Amino acid sequence: MHKFDIIDNINKYKWLISIIISVAFDICYTKLNFIRSIRNCTGDIISISSILLGILGVFVGLLISLRDSDFIKLINKYMEEDAFKFLLEYFRNQFVINLIFIFVTVVIDFAPAINNKLLFIKHVGISIWSVLFLLTLWGTFYIVDLIVNFELKDYSLKNKKEESSD
Repeated sequence: MHKFDIIDNINKYKWLISIIISVAFDICYTKLNFIRSIRNCTGDIISISSILLGILGVFVGLLISLRDSDFIKLINKYMEEDAFKFLLEYFRNQFVINLIFIFVTVVIDFAPAINNKLLFIKHVGISIWSVLFLLTLWGTFYIVDLIVNFELKDYSLKNKKEESSD
């Protein structure tokens, strides 16, 4: 973990936050009929997930190309562990969560409707699905934010050095 701000603290509790939000989502969906059918928007959700996978793919390529660069050395100054290894593992975990999410979404789309006798299964399924969706969104935001913050920190340090040498 690195030494930054509130976003890192949120990241520590991302599972708990995702579970709490998913329970609220489940209540809105099953009890209050507040949210439209998940089956009607599975294609859109898979599109969003595919875009997030594309973003992660671009950043993995950038990370691999920067393996022995000054950028990774800079990140190591702010992290308590090897930055390259941490980022690569985080990307891998995000890919896995995203692929599981896509699989669960496809299962929801093709599975038969669940009647009221099996309402517990419906609640569990929707909760798992929404937790995966939230983790997918959060993980992509977090890794992009992390890399951008490191790059901005490097940029501001370079500007301070140039100003002090003038």
